[in-house]
Amino acid sequence: MTKAEITALNALTSNFEGTAWDEELNFAGKEAIRRNLQFAFQIVNSSANDIVVAINPANFDIMGVATTAAGTGTPAAATYTSTPHYHNTAAIKAAGFTDIDAVLDDGTILTSVVVTAKRGTIRDFLNFVKKNFCFIPQLILDVDDKTAYNQDLVIRKSSPFRKLGDDTIITLSDYFKETQFQDKKITINLLQEGHNVQFDDQSIITVGVGAGRTMTFNLKIGLIENFASKYNQKVVDKLLS
Repeated sequence: MTKAEITALNALTSNFEGTAWDEELNFAGKEAIRRNLQFAFQIVNSSANDIVVAINPANFDIMGVATTAAGTGTPAAATYTSTPHYHNTAAIKAAGFTDIDAVLDDGTILTSVVVTAKRGTIRDFLNFVKKNFCFIPQLILDVDDKTAYNQDLVIRKSSPFRKLGDDTIITLSDYFKETQFQDKKITINLLQEGHNVQFDDQSIITVGVGAGRTMTFNLKIGLIENFASKYNQKVVDKLLS
């Protein structure tokens, strides 16, 4: 392999989102908000009930199948259509997280509850963070009414071996000030507040969504542990040695 080819291969590392955390990293200041990345989604709860949504379901199996029937007559004459989805709460409830009503997914996740990603898809994002852990230093929330802040953001850890630690509970109303000019938007500087919020395969992150409320979440993405980037760098280092 020529030197030019190796140089080109080395440049590919910058195409990965994030890096490896075992390199020299500084969690303070701008380094924690390493790149100008974000992921936004909206939850519209048109039902008459408050609900709890797992916006990060850890490593639980959330695949389900919805079956619909079309046509009339005997069962043999009917047409059935099966469509996979990724908001099945059975496994996560069986693990003891019984307060969770729905799991974040594209489209309808519960009767009269619809989720829309602002860019990309929910499924792609959740698949990515299961393998490439994302640190969230800041969260911006937009709501249709300030009563939406009468809810909590809760972070719990999950293990197949034992029950882990206490919950981290972030009360959204603590970040709303009656005197603020914009009464439907709050910014939570999670890092500055000392909250370690990480989307990964062992964190269950839930949020309450009030009846009739619409909430738009803008997750600011900080450090990303990207194993593909780490592996790529090892290959490049070997070729250069």
